Amino acid sequence: MMKDLSEFLQKLKLDAEQKKTLDSEAADSIITALQSKQEPFDETTIQGILDVILELFDVDTLESQAKVLMLIAEIAKSEETRVPCVKAGLISTILSYLESEDPNIVLQALRAIGNISCENEQAKSVLLENKGAEKIVKKLGVLEKSFDEESDNRVELAACGSMLNVASDDEALANEAVSFGAVSYLFGFVKQSFHSNPCLCQMALSALSVLVSTDKGKKSFLESEGVAILRMILEESDDDELIDLVFEIITSLILDDNVKKALVQQGYTEHLLKIVSSMRDEQNDELVKQRVQSSADMIVMLLTEDESMKVLFDEGNGTVLKSCLSWLSSGDPHLEISGCLALGNFGRSDENCIKLVELGAHEKLLALLARISRSENPGRHQQAVFSALKNLSMPADNKAKLVDSGCLDVILPLLSTQSPFVQFKVLGTVRMLLMGQADVANKIAQSNEHMQTLVRCCKSSGHEGVKSEACRMLALIAKQAKTAEVGAQIINFGGLEPIIEMVSSEHDIMQNEALIALAVVSSTVKADFYPKFRESGLIQTLVKLIKTQGINPQTCYNAMAVLESFSLQEYFRRDLEIAGLNKALDDLTSHGNVNVKKRALIILTRIKAQKIAQQE
Repeated sequence: MMKDLSEFLQKLKLDAEQKKTLDSEAADSIITALQSKQEPFDETTIQGILDVILELFDVDTLESQAKVLMLIAEIAKSEETRVPCVKAGLISTILSYLESEDPNIVLQALRAIGNISCENEQAKSVLLENKGAEKIVKKLGVLEKSFDEESDNRVELAACGSMLNVASDDEALANEAVSFGAVSYLFGFVKQSFHSNPCLCQMALSALSVLVSTDKGKKSFLESEGVAILRMILEESDDDELIDLVFEIITSLILDDNVKKALVQQGYTEHLLKIVSSMRDEQNDELVKQRVQSSADMIVMLLTEDESMKVLFDEGNGTVLKSCLSWLSSGDPHLEISGCLALGNFGRSDENCIKLVELGAHEKLLALLARISRSENPGRHQQAVFSALKNLSMPADNKAKLVDSGCLDVILPLLSTQSPFVQFKVLGTVRMLLMGQADVANKIAQSNEHMQTLVRCCKSSGHEGVKSEACRMLALIAKQAKTAEVGAQIINFGGLEPIIEMVSSEHDIMQNEALIALAVVSSTVKADFYPKFRESGLIQTLVKLIKTQGINPQTCYNAMAVLESFSLQEYFRRDLEIAGLNKALDDLTSHGNVNVKKRALIILTRIKAQKIAQQE
């Protein structure tokens, strides 16, 4: 074939030189040969073809010019010829033919540019230098304004395809195209060809999917009729490829908050809900399943923008909200997870969270959690449920309702799971419920099973996040309950040691949580537990802590509070003296922090008064 091709090309060259025209039959034979070519061109053949083509640009007739451009378009279908085409300087010449009044010349020029620039960085660089995107867009504008749905629209199709190849993977060219109105023109093609030419509509959407992915493209999308046109396709089309392209475009845009607002205002969510509800029970078809999942994912994304979320929440009356609640009991894993994520997005304000609990959202979440926790791989489900529950547990008005609904009885047993991630989520959610809730602290502490599991997480977890969270929960239980009974439970189950370890944490917040808990426990438990404190070495740890240079003033103050509670008991006075408490306090009376200085002086004065009273 290569030999025949070379012979044909030489004949064309000779004819062009002699007659300034092309032998149409020979040209067609070459094009047919190129279209049926199976093996790659070698460098010699490529160079020979290009040499002939450069000569052929001198032909006079419009038909001959179109044939030359068609030859280039066919040759450039082969990957190995595209860079040589660029090096031969063909691009600037081809671009000049876009100004032709002959439709066939314009058609072949657009095809040639599109084929040469396909995955060709060198071509894109030259196009940028020659304002290639601008020239293609200018032609798009002319074609869009004179669109005739009765024609075959071959030129329009080639223009959209050329725009697609030129702008793909090149932000500079895409931005250039957008700047000259490409997005508006392409949507014009989509709108006008939707009923008359599905292939053109699809090609225009493909080009749009590239252009609107840039920042300029997003802005142009919002300024055009794009939102309304895409919705029209979703509502009226039964062409799977068109619908998939629309989903692809929306997915690329939906991270932009302004796009989210526009989509919600145009009623996209209602149509997305229709897709989910109408196809939910027909998901044996992989395409249907994917479309349902994509629709649910888009709804969740739309809820991440505050104004859109507020509109769709509609004070608890929104159709989207009610649908998402229904997904929790759908039996469809993807919809159940999407429902949880949607509730988490709705629950970004205390007001919404309170309303959600009034609507029973927490009960649906807990029922889902109980059901999925018995399944084989519940990880993603559990993550989604806990994310939603954590938001719902934040408002003070909700905490008691969640506990009364049996939340703890469903959640806390999951601490026994082997998944550190689930344990971490459980602990984080329960800590939210504990805030300001003594009843919750007492309920947890009264359960031997819960205390055993909690302390085990503190001591034996191989996951530092779980260990830290469990220790913080123990400390919070002590702080919230403030009773001798809870303090006794913590000590009996081995919880004193993990809380003391927190005192040495590198994080101030954990240190102070531990110190507050120790102050409560040490001042409320019965004397029977004093030996446990002595054996733990806590006094020595605390005295060493307040001697530390540069210690956080709040940490120092809280450590002194624990030491003060020990100083009030005769049992510990000798331990405190041996540990050097008096000297440490005396040094702190000259501390730079007023509160630390004052506290040290008060405790020191009280200890000295006790000593004098003993001597009398």
